[in-house]
Amino acid sequence: MKCAVCGNEFGSGANCQYCGVDRITGLGNYNGYNAPRDNYMDYRDTPYTEPVKSQFQTANNGSTVCYACGEIIPVDSKFCPYCSRELYVTCPKCGHKYSSQFPACNQCGTNKKKYLTLERIKKMNPYEIPYGTISISNESYKYKSKEYIIIPETVTSIDDMAFEGCESLREIIIPSSVHSIGKYAFKDCKSLQNVQLPNIREIKDETFMNCKSLSEIIIPTSVSSIGEYAFASCDSLRVIVVPDSVKSIGRHAFDRCSSLETVVLPDSLETIGGWVFECSFKLSPSTKTMLRELEKKHNVELFTDV
Repeated sequence: MKCAVCGNEFGSGANCQYCGVDRITGLGNYNGYNAPRDNYMDYRDTPYTEPVKSQFQTANNGSTVCYACGEIIPVDSKFCPYCSRELYVTCPKCGHKYSSQFPACNQCGTNKKKYLTLERIKKMNPYEIPYGTISISNESYKYKSKEYIIIPETVTSIDDMAFEGCESLREIIIPSSVHSIGKYAFKDCKSLQNVQLPNIREIKDETFMNCKSLSEIIIPTSVSSIGEYAFASCDSLRVIVVPDSVKSIGRHAFDRCSSLETVVLPDSLETIGGWVFECSFKLSPSTKTMLRELEKKHNVELFTDV
């Protein structure tokens, strides 16, 4: 399609490759754009919503175009009625609307999820580690009674055992400035429910071992290795998605994750240790099948089937 502002072809991105206007929220004049007439048929079986066929196949000045399926839609639609894709996000900090293809606001750089999490924790009377701190050393006794902790953006590393045994800790905000997290850093943080990892290179041995309340962990695409017992005994984890960037997983990394049902591992995985999913007795049949194939490929035992 042609950009309504500069007239050039948009390209495949969310913004025009020439003038930079956002295809979703630029609100330009799309007059004359012709959507594929039978495009709506491709989405008739979508599990999210039953699409409604366009009355008009040519856009007018009050229309925009879904970047996912190409259909013409009203300019203020947040969700495409054809493919159910979320089209734009409203930044909670500056109010700018930006394409949902972007991980953060393209005006102020705010990540919506992290911003809202930070604002919520600020209301919980959190303990804020002093600004100017560069590394957090093994002084977990300072944080034993803290439930919420905010780490300043001056911190570049979290050392070994930094928060080990902080059983009251529920949530912690780790900024993007942190480039390394040490061994056992959050071991035995039994109340820890949520943590958003920065773009670290590795998750080291026993980093989150025995975090029994940790219900979700998103492994960044910057991570290349997961250490031994890294998430062992994380009883509340149900789903683990390991990104393509990870090349090695240490032995017993997800051992005794008693609620674990679904595992997604990359084809690019080069090495995997023994008994990574031992005592994870709720694994789905499809996950077990995948792991059995992986066992043959790497000549290693990953779990005991019961």
